Amino acid sequence: AIAAAALLATASYVWRRPAAPAVPVQLRQLTFEAGLALTPALSPDGRLLAYASDRSGDGPLDIWLKQVAGGDPVRLTTGPGSKSMPQFTADGTRVLYLNGLEEIHEVPTLGGASRLVMKDGGPFAVSSQGEIAFVRPRTGTTPGPVLIAPTIGGAPRRWQPDCIAAGMPAWSPDGKRLTLAGLCKGM
Repeated sequence: AIAAAALLATASYVWRRPAAPAVPVQLRQLTFEAGLALTPALSPDGRLLAYASDRSGDGPLDIWLKQVAGGDPVRLTTGPGSKSMPQFTADGTRVLYLNGLEEIHEVPTLGGASRLVMKDGGPFAVSSQGEIAFVRPRTGTTPGPVLIAPTIGGAPRRWQPDCIAAGMPAWSPDGKRLTLAGLCKGM
């Protein structure tokens, strides 16, 4: 009886104790562009921010990298055509981005030459498992199939043959599931 009373008293205390106060969210501006700053992505360790911007004044959007702790942004890409949708690889050593509307490229996070990863790749998402999920642009149908390929390049395979998507898919943090705006028959 004493043990039951002690258990009941403990449960009553836990149930009625005041909730811990919510921690206020602190927002901080990271970019200070005169023009556009679009499609930001944080590195897996949260220390770097990659984003598309026209801050160079050269015309098209390029990919820029900035330390979250501060400092000036560094330009990662140059050349013709706009670049957008930067995303870090799981190890944070490379940034993948969309060049124009249908090419996925990568550039080392510390800078260097860009490399074509895939032609005919549209809006994409990079998984923690090293895969790219994407929808091909200009296939004549919208929505279209979701395709998956390794970030190191290679032939894409169709994901869930009965699914079609309109726009960019998104990976779960563990890289095992996809979220998409679209339709999956029979699911």
